[in-house]
Amino acid sequence: MLFRSLYDSRTTNLEARIEVKELKKILKEKPERFHLKWVTADNFIISSNFSYGSSLIWDVNRPNTKSEIIYYGRITEMEESKTKIELRTRSKDLLATLLIIFPMLVLLLQMIIKFDRPVFLVQFAIFPIAIIGLLYFIRSEENGLLRIFQEHLNDEILKSEMDPKKSLQENR
Repeated sequence: MLFRSLYDSRTTNLEARIEVKELKKILKEKPERFHLKWVTADNFIISSNFSYGSSLIWDVNRPNTKSEIIYYGRITEMEESKTKIELRTRSKDLLATLLIIFPMLVLLLQMIIKFDRPVFLVQFAIFPIAIIGLLYFIRSEENGLLRIFQEHLNDEILKSEMDPKKSLQENR
């Protein structure tokens, strides 16, 4: 996996073989495993009910969400009673910027304080390793939220429709 893909916003397109109004009716039901909030008639936000980092460490919650693991969704009507669901994550540019700034601060401190070589090397290496690890962890939580959302939609579509052909397909 390329490093840029860890901090860039990512878009996932889903296609449901169901009409928009039926899909909206399905999504209006309160899911148990994630939080869904409608922002406009065709836009919504899904977020994890719980995120280790945002719930325990930072305690940062955006409006209409329960954690920092977020997908912004948009529903678009397509031909032949199909619906496109576009899900987009947030960009993590701040973490990528900190990946550059923190080692520079350590270099600056090294010039001022003159740490021993082993202490300097540990300090210089710890920030990039920690930030890259955090980016991988955030990506895994986003993947989990996407999987839960897809499972929920598939289950609800199958429950609401007698036609087993109406299911969710992922297009990347």
